Amino acid sequence: MAQETVEYYESGFPKVMNRGKYDLHVNSRLKEARNRRGYSLAKVKNLLALQGTPTGRSTIQGYEADENNINHRYPSLHMLLQLAKLYNCSLDYIFGLSDMFEQQTNQLNEYLENNKEDILWHDKPISKEAIALISVKIEQITAL
Repeated sequence: MAQETVEYYESGFPKVMNRGKYDLHVNSRLKEARNRRGYSLAKVKNLLALQGTPTGRSTIQGYEADENNINHRYPSLHMLLQLAKLYNCSLDYIFGLSDMFEQQTNQLNEYLENNKEDILWHDKPISKEAIALISVKIEQITAL
């Protein structure tokens, strides 16, 4: 029986590493979410930088790569949260637990915007400023 020789980097890590495969939907769901929003990789990179999360275009491409691709990587939890926020979709969607793409908060905010004349407080329509405040509170509550 032939014994395999393992080469090592100067740091002591083996040059050939086997990465575990998890068969998660994260990579395809992230790519699908980006495409649904009509964003290029460069646009995502720029929008993330504006949110305070600078990253490279190739990093985002690695998140979307198939597990069998040598450039494949999984995003950190922080990056997953930032991408979900950017694409306005839930982590359940990204992980393949749900097919519902849009966040529920958008539906609530859309309802508020479209029905503002029907929403009354002390028998008077709510002002645009009040609707804006309510929308912010909805975002805060659902972010918990």
